[in-house]
Amino acid sequence: MMRRTPLKRTGFKRKPPVRVTLPVDDELFVTIERVLPRLYRIPAPSEPRQLVSTPKFRYVRNAKLIEAYRLIPCQFEGCGYWAKGEIVGAHSNWEVHGKGKSIKASDDRCASACPNCQHELDQGKNWSEDERRRRWWDAHVKTVRRLVAANYWPATVEIPDTSTFPKEWS
Repeated sequence: MMRRTPLKRTGFKRKPPVRVTLPVDDELFVTIERVLPRLYRIPAPSEPRQLVSTPKFRYVRNAKLIEAYRLIPCQFEGCGYWAKGEIVGAHSNWEVHGKGKSIKASDDRCASACPNCQHELDQGKNWSEDERRRRWWDAHVKTVRRLVAANYWPATVEIPDTSTFPKEWS
């Protein structure tokens, strides 16, 4: 492509130094050039920060467990929908269970859900954030108990603690 007009200059050009006249004696003044101090200001030293080490989250990934979630009906309150092949494991959407920016929560933190409940949990507008958490938690507890009772829970995966509601959500 041939340019017919030259590119415009941007505002990123370096500023010229400033001339400053400083008094040396009562009668003598010296003129010096100096660069504006705000351009090259060194940050003030700060207090050393206390580093707190946090253990890395241990994710559970297990294909047999994901398949087990499909073997039971939807566990969300008031639903009970069950059609073979349509039930999925609805992963937790909260960082308490390892959810990150581009990573799903652990596979042991799922609830069996039908497509409608999964949609309402992830993108729906009918449930508030607190209601989503409560409904997901209740469905998760029911799912874990049902899979363990039916002996579908894989022996290689530790059963998560479902005895108490996460204190971070209270």
